[in-house]
Amino acid sequence: MTRRRFAVLGLGVVLGIGGLGLAWGQSAASEPRSSDRAAQNTGQPPCVVVWRSGGDNPEGNAGLDIAVWDDGTILYSPSRDRLGQHLVVGKAPVEDVRDMLAAIRTAGFWDDRRDYLVPDSSFTTIIVNEGGKRVSRQWHEYLLPGFGSSLGDAKYRDFVRSWKRTRGAIESLAPVEIQRLEEVVGDKPGVKPDFRGYNRAWPSHTPWSR
Repeated sequence: MTRRRFAVLGLGVVLGIGGLGLAWGQSAASEPRSSDRAAQNTGQPPCVVVWRSGGDNPEGNAGLDIAVWDDGTILYSPSRDRLGQHLVVGKAPVEDVRDMLAAIRTAGFWDDRRDYLVPDSSFTTIIVNEGGKRVSRQWHEYLLPGFGSSLGDAKYRDFVRSWKRTRGAIESLAPVEIQRLEEVVGDKPGVKPDFRGYNRAWPSHTPWSR
């Protein structure tokens, strides 16, 4: 009786441990990746947006360059030559996002400056949201002789310096995971779900793009 009872108890323990392992495995398997969870968080606009507008050329290269959220989620174009195409969702460490915002402040992006645009030309907008405040700057990004302002203008050179440092801070983000946007939102035939306010059917209608 004693030997049989221990055998039964041993079997119960094995089955119990196996059941716990199975339950844990099912729970782990059902846990979505952070990039999948990213699509579910739609309440806040990005803390940083870089968006290119095509000016008077409807066929020009325009669209989202990159958007960064406080939680480390990134939505970006993998090729700057094809903005808004084949978008990728990434995840960066939150502390890296904080460092990026600090570097943008150090770059003087929040200083009182004018925009530098050329009529009918394409231009880039950088938007930063931090601490309940928002700043937006625009520049054509063409350093060409005779195009736009002169580099002999100290204020213009200061603007260009600040812009390039801001760009560098944003581009320093290195995601720890990436996934194609259509895989995150779950595309279906004829249906393109939005991502955190990004309007995939009409990108220019994205509320935080301007």
